[in-house]
Amino acid sequence: MTDFVGKTVYHTFNGNSLLFGKVKGQMFRNKWLWLLVDWEGASSTVRPWQKAAHVSVCDKHDLIERIKKV
Repeated sequence: MTDFVGKTVYHTFNGNSLLFGKVKGQMFRNKWLWLLVDWEGASSTVRPWQKAAHVSVCDKHDLIERIKKV
């Protein structure tokens, strides 16, 4: 099992929204890996527990370099 705790992740939703956060915990529920994410600047409607399949690990350095090129 991959350990996601401490990793920076992102989640896209509603077609054009993007959230970034840090994984604070993880657990298996019904054979699915769920991540407890502390979302940066998220509204209270965003659930802290997300299926691992719904988030992606973010390489901050790589992301910043790509944005600089745009």
